[in-house]
Amino acid sequence: MTTTLHYIADPLCGWCYGATQLISAAAEIPGLELKVYGGGLFAGPNRRVIGREMRDFIMQHDARMAALTGQPLGDEYLNGLLMTGDVVLDSVPPIRAVMAADAVAGAGLQMFKAIQSAHWMQGRRVAEIGVLREIAGEIGLDLAAFDAAWAAISDEQLMTHMNTARRLLARHHSSGFPTFVLETDGAEQQVDHQPFYGQPQRWVERVRAALAA
Repeated sequence: MTTTLHYIADPLCGWCYGATQLISAAAEIPGLELKVYGGGLFAGPNRRVIGREMRDFIMQHDARMAALTGQPLGDEYLNGLLMTGDVVLDSVPPIRAVMAADAVAGAGLQMFKAIQSAHWMQGRRVAEIGVLREIAGEIGLDLAAFDAAWAAISDEQLMTHMNTARRLLARHHSSGFPTFVLETDGAEQQVDHQPFYGQPQRWVERVRAALAA
């Protein structure tokens, strides 16, 4: 029996960062494969510069997310990155980096989580290839292999990846990130996660119940 938990998310989605504990807990379930898909929250025409209005919106939602989930927000993010006025939110480069890490060493999920930490804790500009290369090195990837994998990913492959995420959302009548879809031998079911933010053990019990259903 093949069982996969599809994690439809975005590297720059605050509530996806809030789900970090849930993902880490689910990764410990024996026999469960985790696959992460970047949905492109800030892709193409949805790219945004963090100006004053955007910053106020982000800070309000981040504060709510942190209070509910217990995920920390670093000073370099709150009083550094968000205050510069010129940071671009662009999901495409970090999604490409996740795809490259997956191609190199099956490290897509590890890269995804490292990008989140770099953004929300360290206040780094994770839409920049130089920063993404640094993160790849920090998680132990061979940089020559990472560079080659990055270069090999076409725009069409990026769109296919993001469209796969969107099709999963559409099939389960969901429009939000994150969304979790459990697939067992081709049969899919969405697994609710919102009641379990900050409660990873209860979330594991919920996933195990879905597996047993």
